[in-house]
Amino acid sequence: MKKQLSNILIAIVFCGLLVGMGFTQSLLKSLPQLIMIFFGMLALGSLIIKRSFISSIPFYIVLGVMFYINIFLLASAAVDFIHPHQDWTSQNDGSIDRSPNLNWLWAIIVSFFLSPLSIVFYHKKIQRNKGLEIAFITLFIIVTLIIYIKFELLCCN
Repeated sequence: MKKQLSNILIAIVFCGLLVGMGFTQSLLKSLPQLIMIFFGMLALGSLIIKRSFISSIPFYIVLGVMFYINIFLLASAAVDFIHPHQDWTSQNDGSIDRSPNLNWLWAIIVSFFLSPLSIVFYHKKIQRNKGLEIAFITLFIIVTLIIYIKFELLCCN
């Protein structure tokens, strides 16, 4: 029962990672999307060949990038919630000026430290489920291809 609950929770985390990745990739240009498709196919191929060391590296690269993206989005939203309207400043004469918003720096710092910790936690504490990982990478490739086709090939821009 505990293993089944763990697999369900991991599947929920993987779905959340896919949502954040899809949101971010819809704003990217074509080259980063093609690189993500390549790494997804590399990870899927390495998971299918059933060599644990070789299959771990591409999967952990994709998982690490997705953790970084999602932690960045969550940290950026949290910093904006804690300190909103940082980019607007009031002057002594009553005028309001716009200054650079540097909230994203905090999100980069947080995601830079938390995404490797998430990968280490997943590697050390969670028992890997190959079927779940293959399904996750397959969905990752499908979502990335759909986003690439919709926003790059079918778009008029």
